[in-house]
Amino acid sequence: MLTLTFNGNTHNDLMAQINDFLQQSFGQALVPLTPAQTAPAPAPLPVIPVQPAPAPQMTPPPSAVPTTVPDYTHEQLGRAVAFWIDKAPDNRTKALALLSAQGVQGVTQLDTPAKRGAFAQALREQGVQV
Repeated sequence: MLTLTFNGNTHNDLMAQINDFLQQSFGQALVPLTPAQTAPAPAPLPVIPVQPAPAPQMTPPPSAVPTTVPDYTHEQLGRAVAFWIDKAPDNRTKALALLSAQGVQGVTQLDTPAKRGAFAQALREQGVQV
């Protein structure tokens, strides 16, 4: 086994000693490398412009409470009451009581959208789908 020792205070001192050894031993010296030459500087990365994504369109959430009362027709209310009565005969008495609370005896006498809307709400409170 052969051990070689080189002593130097700087990189250039060590390289000079190594080159002298190689020149005397093999007739060929190394090209001295300075610390700055040991690794090439990386190429700068290309700059790619990035366009921001468009802001999402915000739609207001639908209102949970209707702002207008739907205008029910006499036919819609009549069908709902008829279906309700068909489900159970005692619902006829309840339907007449709801009409009486509106001050009328029949669906066709609900002459304003407000009265028809109030009657429809009363039906829904009884579980009737209007």
